[in-house]
Amino acid sequence: AGVKRNAYAVFLPGSQAAGYLKRWGASRFAALASLLKQRGIEHTLILGGPDEIEECARIDATTPADVINLCGQTELLDLVPLCESARLVVGNDTGTAHVGSASTTPMVIVCGPTDPRRVLPAGDNVQALQARLACINCYKKHCQHHTCMAWITPPMVVQKLDQMGVL
Repeated sequence: AGVKRNAYAVFLPGSQAAGYLKRWGASRFAALASLLKQRGIEHTLILGGPDEIEECARIDATTPADVINLCGQTELLDLVPLCESARLVVGNDTGTAHVGSASTTPMVIVCGPTDPRRVLPAGDNVQALQARLACINCYKKHCQHHTCMAWITPPMVVQKLDQMGVL
């Protein structure tokens, strides 16, 4: 698709359909893609499985950044080489993040209702970002406000990536 090694980001924006509370949200991923473009990241690859196709399509449709939506077009074993060649990876608490963390690429996982001490993928290259709220780590299946994800903004993710020395 014309992407250059170390010049693109990978987004892992999904989670299983029943785990919708673990999704940061298409609008936030779209805004993050735009911010990363401003910081020199040429392309953003969106990866995911069948449960995430609609979420990935919303990201692709709502950002002016150069997004390549590969959701549903790759196999699980494609994740590691696609992540390894990327400059950075941002994802939710999702199984694809655990597979992608086998790469050495810096990865930020946005955690909301799940405890990063329990769910963070293994690796020195992986860090969590979580809002400080009384209700974090609730593990609820349904929530009226979803504040744990709403309070994490795209600029906060960029700041975390800066702290990690990625941008």
